[in-house]
Parts: sequence; structure tokens; C-alpha cells
Amino acid sequence: YKMVMSTVNVIFHRKRRIDPITRGFMILAGFLDIDHIVNVEFWSQQISFVMIGAIVCTQVRGILIRMMRFFSYFSSIFNSNAMVLGLIELMGLYFISSVLLIRMNMPSEYRKLI
Repeated sequence: YKMVMSTVNVIFHRKRRIDPITRGFMILAGFLDIDHIVNVEFWSQQISFVMIGAIVCTQVRGILIRMMRFFSYFSSIFNSNAMVLGLIELMGLYFISSVLLIRMNMPSEYRKLI
């Protein structure tokens, strides 16, 4: 799903103007009437980076666990070198699709860096 959606977003040049964390934080700050006290842009950016880090760590851990189960099931059929090469290729594709999806949710001034 991620690889397909990132490919569609890149092909059709879809760009988000505001990320979900910022939108949610702005709604919460407006509802609680603290938007004049709290710098919404600064804190939403910090919260977004923490959330991105947590999502990337948990997703990589999950995909590695699934791949280890898959390769332990087929370890008697395939050569270990073929399994390692397959895992490297899959992790590379997964990494590229995650970076492209993260890029779509970043503010435009940081999007140029990735």
C-alpha cells in the first residue's frame, strides 16, 4: 500500500499544504483557546518529528519480525545468500517508500532537503 501510494503521489505531484499533526494541534489550540499563548507552528513541528521517529522505528521493527518469520519458514528451500539478497532488496524498497511518504508530510521548507 505504501509503495503504491507514494508512487501515485510522486507521479501526480500531490502536495499537502498542512500536515495532520499541525492541523490537529491547531484545532486543539483553538478549541482550548491557547493559540495566542502557545507557538502552534513550533510545537507542531516538534511533535511531528517525534511521531515520525516513533512510526519509523516501529514499522522497521515490525517488518523485520515479519521477514524473519517468512525466511525461517523457507530457510530449508532457499540458499542463505538468496534470502539475504531478497531481504536487502525488500528493505531498500520499504525504506524508499517510507521516505517518500514522510516527505509528503513535511513542511515545504524541509521538503527540499529530502
